[in-house]
Amino acid sequence: MAFRTLEISNPAELHVNKAQLEITQGEDFFSIPLEDIVHIICYGQDIRVSTMTMSKLLETNVILAFRYVKKIWTWEHQPLQLQILFICLQK
Repeated sequence: MAFRTLEISNPAELHVNKAQLEITQGEDFFSIPLEDIVHIICYGQDIRVSTMTMSKLLETNVILAFRYVKKIWTWEHQPLQLQILFICLQK
């Protein structure tokens, strides 16, 4: 039964292997059963997810969301935060 929401904000690589989500962050390695995951929310710029991993997540009805925040400077020299949210859902 799915019950977990994962938030990933540090540089990481996500892979699916034998019905397990494998997360590699530097020297650390985590493995979580896909059947336990409802959402994965990725914050940041250096999070790598292959199209094969996305496909397998969508096959198991895991919602995958990417949020990217970038500060840009306007003509008034005020920071403006752009927030971009991508959500991958199965049809």
